[in-house]
Amino acid sequence: MSDKKSGNKGILIGLVAVIFLLIGYIFYQYSNTQKVIEEKVQYAIEKNDLVNELTDIRQQYDTLFTDNSEMQGKISAQQGKIDSMLIQIKRHKGDAWTIRKLKKETESLRVIMKGYLHTIDSLNTLNIMLVEENTVIKGKLNQEKQKTKSLEEQSKDLNKVITKGAQLRALDLWAGTI
Repeated sequence: MSDKKSGNKGILIGLVAVIFLLIGYIFYQYSNTQKVIEEKVQYAIEKNDLVNELTDIRQQYDTLFTDNSEMQGKISAQQGKIDSMLIQIKRHKGDAWTIRKLKKETESLRVIMKGYLHTIDSLNTLNIMLVEENTVIKGKLNQEKQKTKSLEEQSKDLNKVITKGAQLRALDLWAGTI
């Protein structure tokens, strides 16, 4: 009987060991599944944040306007880059590396946009100063034109007096003492 009891004990110990191994395996699989789910949720959040951020940057680029055609061309190029990045995000649905790469590019786009804002602001300030200077110079030019016109009229009047004076002749002049 002791062989039977020790055999039953061995089977029981083996079953308990198998149950513990199965519980360990199930726990391992559960934690891995949880990790994968958390990564996918984190990826989805990053993806949505990136799409929202790119959309926001695109709208900010849409508000940028300048009369400088070179600067406007650069702004249009950046808008095209944002549009292609949005397409890449939709195309690479499960690629976390692409999302991280695009996130870095988004940060550089934001820096570039800030540079454009500064440049546009500087150009606008300079343009305002140039317009004011142009107005002052036009005012002075008009004053000088008025002076020139006045001097031309005086010159014409003096030329008429000189012409009349040239026509006068002295006839029968006599000089004597009284």
